Amino acid sequence: MKRLYPSESATFRPAGVRGNTTAYDGGAFFYRAPTVEAVVIPLENGTLAKGWLVETWTADENVLNHTTVDGNGNVLDVELRTASDSYNVFAEDPLKGAQTVVSGPGAGNAQSPAGWLGTAAQATINISGNNVSAYLDADANNAPDSAGLQ
Repeated sequence: MKRLYPSESATFRPAGVRGNTTAYDGGAFFYRAPTVEAVVIPLENGTLAKGWLVETWTADENVLNHTTVDGNGNVLDVELRTASDSYNVFAEDPLKGAQTVVSGPGAGNAQSPAGWLGTAAQATINISGNNVSAYLDADANNAPDSAGLQ
């Protein structure tokens, strides 16, 4: 925690255990309780060692990290899991201007106050949001392909 969040001085207390994963009370700094999961780490020499996968998701900056730690507490890898998507959108409608590129997820901005994507499950061939419902139409019949229906 000190490597990723050196200014955060929260005391982490176990908040629950489920299988190989322990959740910690990280306070208001985190969007969701940080978790530590026991994992097996493949080493360069082909052997396996016990390690930990630490998941942290900050509240203010919305940064999700997966950090791999070895059995001695050494940080092996930090993987930023926060999406930095962008979308081509029409600011008003296609007849009133060209598309512009905006960053996602868009919650709270003028173009999409509720976010670009809806809260329902999304599929790669059938995506919906508050501004659009998009789907795969490989046969050009102006209807969602059957695999794209949810």
